[in-house]
Amino acid sequence: TYAWRLWRNKSPLELVDPTIQENYQREEVTRCIHIALLCAQKDPKHRPNMSTIMLMLTSNSFNLPVPQPPGFLLPHNHGFESSESPMRSTSQTLNDVTIVEPR
Repeated sequence: TYAWRLWRNKSPLELVDPTIQENYQREEVTRCIHIALLCAQKDPKHRPNMSTIMLMLTSNSFNLPVPQPPGFLLPHNHGFESSESPMRSTSQTLNDVTIVEPR
């Protein structure tokens, strides 16, 4: 959700670790963040498949679609203490992920 907020505020490069501040290409990192957000869209039908992701990563001429909100967007507290918060209850969903690594 932090990455999504930065994207919506037109400041995705704030995700970059400050220790590598001068050692990256801004356009390349912005494109990678854009692709990552496309992969996290709520509706799986809108997510790119692996062959499309490879094309997106290797071809700068491939026009990227505008990402939709991610499927795991959590409400932001806005600095309220829990007793003062207008949101007294929240619901959360646990999403399982299986990571397969080659041998």
